[in-house]
Amino acid sequence: MRKVTVTYSLRELDSVPMIRLRGKWLGRAGFQEGKRVQIDVANGRLILTIDRDAGSMVGRDSPSP
Repeated sequence: MRKVTVTYSLRELDSVPMIRLRGKWLGRAGFQEGKRVQIDVANGRLILTIDRDAGSMVGRDSPSP
């Protein structure tokens, strides 16, 4: 289990919650650079899943719709 602290980011004069994840453990878990990630929100949980149906984002100018 990993623990992080919710911090904030300023966006147009408003403070918004932010969680930053980084580390080699993400790569070991399959979250490689350029992979698209699906985020589901339910009952106080964030569930991060690699989107296996989407292509890699590395080298693209903009995300797919």
